[in-house]
Amino acid sequence: MDRWVIRKVDVKETSDINQETEEVDNNVVTTPCQSDMKRSVVEPSSSGQQQPKRRNCQEDFIQYGFVCHVVNDVHHPQCVICLEVLANESLKPAKMKRHLQCKHQSFTNKPIDFFRRKKMELQGLKQVITKNVALPVKAQMASYEVAYLIAQRKKPHTTGEELTKPAALAIIVHREALACKAIVPELKTIFDTAVKIVNYIISRPLKARLLASLCKDMGSDHEALLLHTEIRWLSRGKVFTRLYQLRDEVLLFLLESGSEFSVFMTDSNWLGKLVYLSCIFDKLNELNLSIQGPNTNILSLFDKINAFSKKLERWISRAEEGNIEMFPELEEFGEENELCLDNLKAIIVNHLQNIFNHFKKYFLEEADLE
Repeated sequence: MDRWVIRKVDVKETSDINQETEEVDNNVVTTPCQSDMKRSVVEPSSSGQQQPKRRNCQEDFIQYGFVCHVVNDVHHPQCVICLEVLANESLKPAKMKRHLQCKHQSFTNKPIDFFRRKKMELQGLKQVITKNVALPVKAQMASYEVAYLIAQRKKPHTTGEELTKPAALAIIVHREALACKAIVPELKTIFDTAVKIVNYIISRPLKARLLASLCKDMGSDHEALLLHTEIRWLSRGKVFTRLYQLRDEVLLFLLESGSEFSVFMTDSNWLGKLVYLSCIFDKLNELNLSIQGPNTNILSLFDKINAFSKKLERWISRAEEGNIEMFPELEEFGEENELCLDNLKAIIVNHLQNIFNHFKKYFLEEADLE
């Protein structure tokens, strides 16, 4: 029964035991090694875990095909071939060399100058991406102001998406349409004549059927022209493309019909301008389609508009030098018909400059607004 009895320890006895224990601890001599071990246990790191050692990139890592990529002040190796970014622990020559041998075996024997060229290409690519995806400050501030007004009136945030966003998108698309309608007088006559030729054929059912039969007999890819309407003005690019593709069939049909329009279909200079209109309207049509759709937003629209404006600037400089490679159909037509592009070059430059000025008019850059 004694084991079930709770013994009461005298307070004085307990204090005497604690005092003896403290005297023993004070008489123990602590060595430096034991002191360090004790300190490491008592004083843990602020994060509670031992921080891993961070490695830094070196310039000579380029011989393995790697450059430095900094993320949150931490160096990471990035491959200049596949652009893969590895962990900081991979900043070891053995690991980088293993990556090169396993994933890019054909480049293992390349000289260091090869990897340096790849490094320059990567740096140029980063600059282009950073420049093109930067958010316009004015557009971002406008978005913040609209969100603030909605929150101030205690309205749901979907109000901006339901009302403000569609209205803003419609304005941008409308301005883009106005800018694309710019056309110089030299090409306006080509435009009007081409529309008259198309309407002369397809507005009369009998003539349209005769042309379709003629195209079928000649083994053409298409059997009909496309109708142009001012409401669907973006269709003009497809209308001119189809007219150019069926130029031989249309010429034969006009000659058999005794139409005065046959003169234009035999003029290489007139056809060259028609091909240019087909090319430039196709590119404008692609731009218009890219800024429409359910997943568009104001910031991305302005980025696409600015990107197209920069394309126009490059096209103008190339056209001034007599380079029309941005319009492959026109370049091919000029080579086949030995067309002199000196006169056409001035018209192209004038038209592209006119479109560019209209884009600047309707979509001012931030530098112009400040």
